[in-house]
Amino acid sequence: MKLRFGLHLDGQHGRYASNQLGGSDVGPLGLLTIMETQLGLVSPQESASERIVQYRDCLLKLNSEERFFHASLERDDFGVAAELLEWRDTWRLHGWTGTIPSDNTSVRLNDMAEVEALAISQVAPGLAQRLNAVLQALKHRKHLIESIELLTPVGVLPLLWQRVLEQMPCIAEKQEATCGTSTLWHIQERLSSGKAGPPIPWNDDGSVIVARSETLSTGARWLAETLRKNANSTLYVASTAAQTTEAYLAAADHPRQGLSDTNAFRPALQVLPLTIELLWAPVNFHALIQFLTHPISPVAVRARRKLAGIQSDYPGVGGPRWQAVLNELDEDYGEHATKVRSSITYWIEHDRYDPATGVPVAVLLERAQRLTEFFRNSPGDASPALRHAYASGFSQCQAFATNLSRLSAQGVELLRPRQVNQLARQSTARGNDNPLRVAEVGSVPCISHPDAAISQYNTVIWGPLDAPALPSPWPWSKSEMATLAKTGCRLPDPGDLLQQEAEAWLKPVLAARQQLILLLPPPDHEIHPVWQAIESLFKSVPVTSVEDLLSGTDATLDVVPTKPLPAIKRWWQLPEGTKLAPTVEHSYSQLEKQIFNPYHWLLSYAARLRSGSLLSIADDFRLKGLLAHSLVERFYEATDGGEMPDADFTTWFNPAFDQLIVEEGAVYLMPGRRTDLENLRLTLHRAMIELRRLLRNAGVSLVEAERQLAGHFPGGNLTGKSDLVLSKPNGDLAIVDLKWSGSTHRDRLANNRHLQLAIYAELLRQSTGRWPSVAYFLLSQATLLSRDDGCFPGVTPVADKTGENTAQLWLRFLETWKWRQQQFAEGRFELVLEESDEPDSMPPDNGLTIEVLNTNYNECLHLAGWGEQA
Repeated sequence: MKLRFGLHLDGQHGRYASNQLGGSDVGPLGLLTIMETQLGLVSPQESASERIVQYRDCLLKLNSEERFFHASLERDDFGVAAELLEWRDTWRLHGWTGTIPSDNTSVRLNDMAEVEALAISQVAPGLAQRLNAVLQALKHRKHLIESIELLTPVGVLPLLWQRVLEQMPCIAEKQEATCGTSTLWHIQERLSSGKAGPPIPWNDDGSVIVARSETLSTGARWLAETLRKNANSTLYVASTAAQTTEAYLAAADHPRQGLSDTNAFRPALQVLPLTIELLWAPVNFHALIQFLTHPISPVAVRARRKLAGIQSDYPGVGGPRWQAVLNELDEDYGEHATKVRSSITYWIEHDRYDPATGVPVAVLLERAQRLTEFFRNSPGDASPALRHAYASGFSQCQAFATNLSRLSAQGVELLRPRQVNQLARQSTARGNDNPLRVAEVGSVPCISHPDAAISQYNTVIWGPLDAPALPSPWPWSKSEMATLAKTGCRLPDPGDLLQQEAEAWLKPVLAARQQLILLLPPPDHEIHPVWQAIESLFKSVPVTSVEDLLSGTDATLDVVPTKPLPAIKRWWQLPEGTKLAPTVEHSYSQLEKQIFNPYHWLLSYAARLRSGSLLSIADDFRLKGLLAHSLVERFYEATDGGEMPDADFTTWFNPAFDQLIVEEGAVYLMPGRRTDLENLRLTLHRAMIELRRLLRNAGVSLVEAERQLAGHFPGGNLTGKSDLVLSKPNGDLAIVDLKWSGSTHRDRLANNRHLQLAIYAELLRQSTGRWPSVAYFLLSQATLLSRDDGCFPGVTPVADKTGENTAQLWLRFLETWKWRQQQFAEGRFELVLEESDEPDSMPPDNGLTIEVLNTNYNECLHLAGWGEQA
């Protein structure tokens, strides 16, 4: 076996496939795996998160106020364990034996040595222990490696790697001599020699092309096009725009390069964190929405969709709306309903735990085991990508469950949110790659680290040249590092590490035979040092704008003619012969759109267009109104509201309000909303106290909340639901419409334009034979608005400006409705976004005045067209 070894070759694809056996380019992990296999040292390797849990136990056993890590460990035990384990593994890899000289005065080193005495037997082997095992095995076992070409100098490797490679048949990297006169050759010669000299004259021979984009997206598009044109003997050095470049390649039907970074936020890896977040009280509404709408979940998809559908108006868990959906699911799933309801109860309707106290480890472990079993059983018809996703979710949950088992064995009973989240993140590690983004036939060699440019290519494409991450300084003092050196731990100087990085940055430039193509990042991004080095060699370097290249100057691009957006038209005409389905049942919301904005009715009801309910949660104004309606309804349905004393009402109010918020207003339980929640509590309490007083003074004997009304009109059946229907002993009736606030309701009553109340009043008249009084009650102001001074004593009536009553308003509505129906029969639908004095827009004299409705409630607004400025 012939190998090429480089420090940053793991996971890289820096050369074209070739016909050979026993040859490979490997990094440290790749070489270690090969050697362990050949030497018979293969054994199950515990994950990084498991080793952190084990090391945490060692720290806790030795923890005391004198330890340097005591205060940090008390606040962040898993984070401290991860950091100190990294210290220990780094020291071991560079030669530390686990002991500290007796004359050492550093408390940190002494504490680490004492912890190491425990960790050496209780923490699973890391990279250093595995390399030591290889060193011991090489003394009496044979391997099958014929040669290792070192692409990274031995001297820059950690000490244990140096010791292993000293026992292997290593050969030096083969250097290719180059010569030439091109601009590229001059750059390579000057950078490789490191010698200063006069500015190089720029020769525009095409050997070096430099471009800059104003945005990363535009740069990625240009990179994709450049890769398509330079598919032969090309190396692509990917950076921040790699994922976007991949997307542009796929969109243009070009081969993918396989540029898929590992990611901890793949869908399958989000299920565990979401189920954990739902364990805490109060319920995290945003996590609930994400869980219900997630593509992967242990709860049946149709059940989740229906439960998510009510969250836009009634965010929360429980309550009558939630229960109504559960009853629908029982009917939908039939014999499988019990299993579906059980999963909803287990994953959503479970007990929740106080974050200050913590959640029992046993509860977490049971959930992790259930999720592990869920991911183990991937759907039988799953695609390869879905099976890959389930496998990654299985590994994550299995590691999480294993760590919880270890914690339980260590005597840990409760974990707080920070601990649970850290344990989940450590179990997830770096995540997994995207199974849909694999390299396809026709892709070019691609690397993500410059040091992996280990071959020669006709063309090297590198970009965008963002500033790279630089080596961080060691967190130990000079005296501590000197003490470690006495134990055999040879830590490299940070300056040497930076020099190694600088040498690696030059490799892609030196790997180009004929052409080097560089893409600079947008002007507001920090630039890569390699560009600064190249730029310093010339008086000036011509930089081409990517936007100019993509704007049509390139002959390979097709010109797409500009097509203006549709303009707003006052009238829409349906094609001749178009027939609309008859409306079986009418409601106020339908009729309001028919009368005042017909195009909105056409799209919403005739065409049945709907906005996605999950894309927007009810705004604060509307949600308060919905909560207020629900609370009033619950009060008058569950109690004898008229007879309850105010003191007893307050006793009822607070727990009822708290329950309502959990079930239908969970957004107010989120962090930062406490003030909003208490303001809402005070406002609703004041409003309901005033409403009860008004009804008591009016002598109301019966209050019916959310009464269903039904009747008919010339267009067919008409239904509605009144907020409150009031009855008096003398038979008088009243309808009260609850509104959160609003400045137009008084004007509607004064000008006899309260159409919703008029429709409900007509429906009640049809069933009782009597016209009721009508009123608005503004909850945020605890104010009742009515035109009838006899129905509500003590309330100043709204002055009438028309001399007409509610019955006459109903007649005006009927005339206006008939007028609109004539237009609909001709296929004409008016678009009313502003007032108009055109004859066709003027209703009959005995009809209603056309109002311009609030566009905030028009989900079809942008389908109306665009103005000149669009």
